[in-house]
Amino acid sequence: MLKIHIRPGTSESALKAKARKATILLEDNEEISILLQFRRGDMKNIKIGMVAMQKFLDMILDVDMKNGPVISMKDRTITATISSRRQSIAS
Repeated sequence: MLKIHIRPGTSESALKAKARKATILLEDNEEISILLQFRRGDMKNIKIGMVAMQKFLDMILDVDMKNGPVISMKDRTITATISSRRQSIAS
């Protein structure tokens, strides 16, 4: 499982680059974990972080998903785990 780290202030271009990588991995039937990390001062306004997470998820949600996103919050981090719906064919 690949972890993709973003912060509340991550730029739009950086989000797009990370979304392209995440889409490629999901299409290859990989599981990804998106970690939205807050610094101590960022915790005052969690809404900004949730907007960044939602933007990122909107960029990759056109991929056919089996699970997700499953979102949890712990230790100044919000995590969303996503996996693709495609099953690998055993040969």
